[in-house]
Amino acid sequence: PGTILLGTQGGLWSSADRGQHWSLIPTPLAARQVIAFDFSPDDKNRVYVLAAQGLFVGDLATGPWQPLRTTASLETPEHGTVLVEEDADHEEQSPAPELTALAVDPQQPSTLYLGTSHGVERTTDAGASWRPLTSIGLESSQIQRLIVDASAPSMVYAATARGIASYDGNRDRWQMLTEGLATTRVHDLAATQHTLWAATDHGVYRHELTSATTQHPTASAQEPTHQFANE
Repeated sequence: PGTILLGTQGGLWSSADRGQHWSLIPTPLAARQVIAFDFSPDDKNRVYVLAAQGLFVGDLATGPWQPLRTTASLETPEHGTVLVEEDADHEEQSPAPELTALAVDPQQPSTLYLGTSHGVERTTDAGASWRPLTSIGLESSQIQRLIVDASAPSMVYAATARGIASYDGNRDRWQMLTEGLATTRVHDLAATQHTLWAATDHGVYRHELTSATTQHPTASAQEPTHQFANE
């Protein structure tokens, strides 16, 4: 209780007194530019750190840190280039794949999802091997954020430049959740037990997660649950 972790462009920081004092956690230089991090569900000292140069795993107290995936090991899709969306209506080709998002299955600690600039990869053996998920139904390959549904781990949600996409592992396909959204670009996602929250250019939207959404999801909010005003 009281311990906070903070990922920054200068590394992973820890505070044991609710933010009064901070200390830099020793990590490899390649892991210093933190994009995201997540905890192993069965060991809270074991942390996965996604950085600009790769994905690393280590123990907060003792280390050492081990690389699980690097940008150099990412394979560019056939025909040479990767689609990167700069806005909802324009796509530009990117010369090299990038790592963008990370999620850990809360019920299967060895299963991780990795967002890249050309889709989503998954490992079921704690990073020893990786396979790309299907792109069927996925309208944008630029992944901003990934969340695994804690109550239904076969469901994965992705924030993309063209909306929220849900992946059904049982059907091995994606479905876009756009009904009720005033904008398609989604920058971030958060989830509680029954609710998915989406941060967009026009505010925060709510999506209720029910048993029906795993079969035919629809956005539940017609208006933002909270609209931020410019100051």
